Amino acid sequence: RMGGCGLLGMVVVLGSMATVSSDFGGVCTVGEVYGCYLDSGTTASVWNRVLSDCPENNGSCATMPGNSHLICAEACYIHGREVGKTYVTAGVENSTQCFCSTSAGPNGTTCQSGCTGPEGATSCTLPCPGASYENCGGPYAMQQFQFHCNTFSCQHGTCTENLNGTFGHLQDCQAHCDAVTPPPLSNRPRAPNPTAGVSTGSTILIVAVGLLVPYMAIGVAYKRLIVGAVGHEVLPNYEFWSALSGYVHAGYALTAQNLIGQQREEYTPLQ
Repeated sequence: RMGGCGLLGMVVVLGSMATVSSDFGGVCTVGEVYGCYLDSGTTASVWNRVLSDCPENNGSCATMPGNSHLICAEACYIHGREVGKTYVTAGVENSTQCFCSTSAGPNGTTCQSGCTGPEGATSCTLPCPGASYENCGGPYAMQQFQFHCNTFSCQHGTCTENLNGTFGHLQDCQAHCDAVTPPPLSNRPRAPNPTAGVSTGSTILIVAVGLLVPYMAIGVAYKRLIVGAVGHEVLPNYEFWSALSGYVHAGYALTAQNLIGQQREEYTPLQ
């Protein structure tokens, strides 16, 4: 039987009607149920119970009207966080009482067939208010069981189980840990390189345009101011540029002829 943080969102204490709220983020598991054991304590001396500790409210043991094995386990775990103890055994008694112990295994004298004692103990026959299918002991008769609660916390990028963790599931803790922990420097994405991805052709074109602009500007100024040219004659090397298209066409034709193997015309020598 497992439960999350919502199962013990609030514990109501009879008499004072105080509430004990918790931010418990773990998950508790109820393990082996040891059975019914005689409780040697008295109403006036609760600290002589076979399980000596209990979830407190203003110095007194808290009484839980919604008690169950799981609710008691979570209450013991939360109380243990407050006092710095790791409880592993819990016991429910007289329907609404809850007790805790750091000792593994059952404590006290077993009385599975009925408890007899000076306090008027009977047997563990009362159902749990929060889980009617469970046994919550009887008058001075305590149903004891084993439990374990998981809580994890993020420490330097890694989740570890500890008493004051805020996550009940390792995967939830690790997801949070990954989100708040910066990656190592070797894994961080590098800043984009503004020159990355520029091809050789693009580089040549950029250089050519960069040279063409001053070439034209200086050439036009020289032809107009020094030579005194006008119109299209102010363009530097105008004769070359005007014949360039013809040169390109002739070169293309010659290349095509060589590629397709076309024979050039034979000329008849002059006599």
